[in-house]
Amino acid sequence: MMEDKSPRVADYFVVAGLTASSKPLEEDVQVQVDDACHRGSTAGAQAKAPITDVAVVIRSQGEEVPRGYTCVETTPSGLPAELNGGALMGPQIFLCYRRGRDKPPLTDLGVLYEWREKLKPGCHILQTTPSSRAANISSSSSQRIYITYRRAQESHSHASLAVTDICVIVPGKGETPPHAYCKVEKNLNSSMWGSSVYLCYKKSLAKSNTLAFKAGLLSRFPEEDYESFPLPESVPLFCLPMGASIECWPAHTKYSLPVFSTFVLTGASGEKVYGAAIQFYEPYPEEQLTERQRTQLGLQAGGRAPEASMTVHNNKSICLLSHWPFFDAFRSFLTFLYRYSISGPHILPIEKHISHFMHKVPFPSSQRPRILVQLSPHDSLLLSQPVSSPLPLSGGRLSTLLLNLGPKNAASLLVLAVTEHKILLHSLRPAVLTSVAEALVSQSQKESADSQMWALDLAGLFCSSAALSKPAHTPDSSPDNGRSAAHQGYAIEVLMSSCSRCNTCECLVYDEEIMAGWTADDSNLNSTCPFCGSPFLPLLDVEIRDLRTRKSSPPEEAASAPCSNQSAETTEQTGESPVSPLTTGPSPPTTAPSPTAPPVDQPSDPSPTPCQESQATPADQTSAAAPASLAKPSAEPVRVPYLSPLVLWKELESLLENEGEQALGSAAVVDHHPIVFWNLVWFFRRLDLPSCLPALILSSHHCRHDDHQDSPSGSSEDSKNVLVQVLWDNPRLHQDPIQPCYRLWSKHCVGLCGPTPLLEEPSWSQSSEQPVSLELLQGVVKSIKRNDVYQPMSQVLQLLGDRLGFTRQRSLYRDLLFLSLVALGKNSVNIDAFDREYKMAYDRLTPGQVKLTHNCDRPPSAGVMECRRTFGLPSL
Repeated sequence: MMEDKSPRVADYFVVAGLTASSKPLEEDVQVQVDDACHRGSTAGAQAKAPITDVAVVIRSQGEEVPRGYTCVETTPSGLPAELNGGALMGPQIFLCYRRGRDKPPLTDLGVLYEWREKLKPGCHILQTTPSSRAANISSSSSQRIYITYRRAQESHSHASLAVTDICVIVPGKGETPPHAYCKVEKNLNSSMWGSSVYLCYKKSLAKSNTLAFKAGLLSRFPEEDYESFPLPESVPLFCLPMGASIECWPAHTKYSLPVFSTFVLTGASGEKVYGAAIQFYEPYPEEQLTERQRTQLGLQAGGRAPEASMTVHNNKSICLLSHWPFFDAFRSFLTFLYRYSISGPHILPIEKHISHFMHKVPFPSSQRPRILVQLSPHDSLLLSQPVSSPLPLSGGRLSTLLLNLGPKNAASLLVLAVTEHKILLHSLRPAVLTSVAEALVSQSQKESADSQMWALDLAGLFCSSAALSKPAHTPDSSPDNGRSAAHQGYAIEVLMSSCSRCNTCECLVYDEEIMAGWTADDSNLNSTCPFCGSPFLPLLDVEIRDLRTRKSSPPEEAASAPCSNQSAETTEQTGESPVSPLTTGPSPPTTAPSPTAPPVDQPSDPSPTPCQESQATPADQTSAAAPASLAKPSAEPVRVPYLSPLVLWKELESLLENEGEQALGSAAVVDHHPIVFWNLVWFFRRLDLPSCLPALILSSHHCRHDDHQDSPSGSSEDSKNVLVQVLWDNPRLHQDPIQPCYRLWSKHCVGLCGPTPLLEEPSWSQSSEQPVSLELLQGVVKSIKRNDVYQPMSQVLQLLGDRLGFTRQRSLYRDLLFLSLVALGKNSVNIDAFDREYKMAYDRLTPGQVKLTHNCDRPPSAGVMECRRTFGLPSL
């Protein structure tokens, strides 16, 4: 169907209920009736009757359980359910109950301390036992304790709540109220002896005989689907989640008011559709019942039961679907339609009101933020423009969450949601269930969007893992000995990178961008691509190099030394943490020689520019160009999913629960649980926290070689023999024929014979002419030193656009940033100032230049910058 692209107040109007093709709900998907639901059983299973009477029996005085009653003999854990807690020399008192439908059911139970309380209005006291003895539960005659109850009215609604189960608990023995039970907060045992005893009960819908069927679609408007949003087939199931039912009521039963409920449908792309529905009952023609259905509903084959007049009803639902959570307005409109349908006659047909509301009512805008819709002379509703917020729209209300759960439970649920625990919300009031759930989800999303909260979560997780930590290692030698000295004393070198490729747009996504894509309500392993918005699985690339096999000659090491673009004290070393990554104070001054770089024609300004001013960040412990080992990889590269901290936390708890704490101290964890192990190593090194985990690599299958198994360094269990380096980029993932600018700069440093890459890079053609010359790179660096990012951006963009066109994978932002860090030195570049200058230059691009850009060229988002600011910079 052709559609208007402007926003619609509502997309579809749906009527759901019992259709001719509706089938009974299958046995394996039916919900138990004591949970206040229907049960459509083709085998004739009956609903559990509500409790209509309670009694107290004194077993020690010879009283027996009355006929038709059930005695609560034991607690949920099997302890004797004596109401006086087994008091010394006290009577043995037990509680009994009776189920039935011959009288109004009980709606509440309570406990009365007669010496200090008065009976509440509408309640009754259970004063005597079936043998006419006093039903005082207390062993003291001066402090009497009685059970109280409240009964439903004679003309109660068929959907009213009633007591359906009773139990007794002893908290002193570790018992708690069963799920969905209410606890009467009054101790039944007032004596000094025995345990505290509490009464608990469960309330459910007092349903009569019911048949439940799968809900179907009765009618809809419009009848044709929109091209951009077809009507989901599952809508009737959400309108009537307990099924379309046929119920048999006593003749005196009152009609219940329509029940309003909401739901949220989430598509594969994350788009939310909001539904608002009203459920009501209508008389059902008895002649349409089969003989079997008559029997199941308690009706005789020839007609109604003679002892009581019964009526048959079935439920229906009217629903509005929209992309906007106008729940209050939808409730008013649906309620108006229901009242309109049961009253009359009316001049206008009800279809006219539906069509007008869906097609004629304009969507609120900035010019008309509030739309008043007059439904009748006495009914109106107000539509308000949705609040502009960086968070997605939500149909939840925090006030509803606090009102129904309380501040303590709400805070506990928020913690569980942020830490990605599984949460089950249940309620007998469908009108509040969606509102509470959406409020909880929106609050957890708000917390997860704050990158500083992620930092606190990470710190709390890994700093508390004392079993995995040990004192920081103090290096025996000075770090100022260059690259060869940096590798001395290490048995193996572990190179790790989280840079991943999005499978949808083929762009490279770096560590801080992956972090920014994590959400607290994401229970899977995916992150969100910042460039195309698609979910993808980030991976950790791990390369293990055995330094014990390297027999480098002094000339080779000397030749490779000038290529290092980092000061030696920035070499990342496991266990070496002079400054915590979460520290924000100034970094200690460096005395290492400045990085080697090609000469730039313009002399440097003695005063630092905004792009060069020193930045006191945790990244001062990382390097702009990490030392490259000349050793060959000793094992196949390892690739494991990159887990968010919360998912890793959950997996780690599961591992400790199943295999115990000793599992993390064994080398088997490297081989049997590689995902958990390598993610732990990554985060410990990423946060610069000391850990004994790298020592386990020496005993894993990655380092087991017959010719080295007796090597002293290979048998060492000390983490100081393992060098772990966290890398920012992953050259193996680059597909462009032109190398990144920062790698070309490093090659130009040593006359186009650069060092062996840390991670094996694709085989770029060395014979072909490189379009990026040394003069161009020097000009780019010179401009950046003058805080001019626009000129190098234009040059590189034009160059890459002419050579690569629309097949370009690389990011212009990463090209310039990485080149600045390598050429000028990490300690000389303020990345925040660079981001600011880059954004200003990006906004100055001409329309022709904008056509050459890609999504990956855009300035980083606030979340990405905050993640990088909090966790620091990896190496290049």
